[in-house]
Amino acid sequence: IFGTSGHQSQPEGHVISNFQLAASDTQPRNHYIKSICRTDAVIRVFVHHMTLKKDFRYINAAGKDMTFSTWESQRVSVPTKNNHPCGVSNTVCKENLRINHYALKSAEEFINKKKYKGSSMTGKENVKGNSYFQAFDLNDEKVMIDDRHIQRFKRKQAELKRMLDGAISL
Repeated sequence: IFGTSGHQSQPEGHVISNFQLAASDTQPRNHYIKSICRTDAVIRVFVHHMTLKKDFRYINAAGKDMTFSTWESQRVSVPTKNNHPCGVSNTVCKENLRINHYALKSAEEFINKKKYKGSSMTGKENVKGNSYFQAFDLNDEKVMIDDRHIQRFKRKQAELKRMLDGAISL
């Protein structure tokens, strides 16, 4: 989870360059999972997890079995009974793959683009209030993105723009 990095208004440039402050691994919000799965393994899909068929299991990006938890008082991780999948991992895995979640961006972008958009958890009619903003404005540590990735991103973005510009002029 990346916070606002102190930005009140929308900065110029790219998200990965502008927002470099993120939640530490001790923050419960950093333990919610995003799943990439084999579709033939899934019975039912939820926001942060799936119900899997009997012979399938959850593994993390390092290939290790997942351990699921709940958060008592939002500060103490407690493993679920029988390791029942609940969408919250006991540990944060940073090996092989990382998904950066920019839930807010700047304060201005949150208000103009996200606050009144609704929630995937509670419905599109629900406004995200100050408590949501505070829960996600986590700026505990600096996360540096390797400059090679930023340069590759900029090249790909320029390539896509050229392709789109060419498609539009047809």
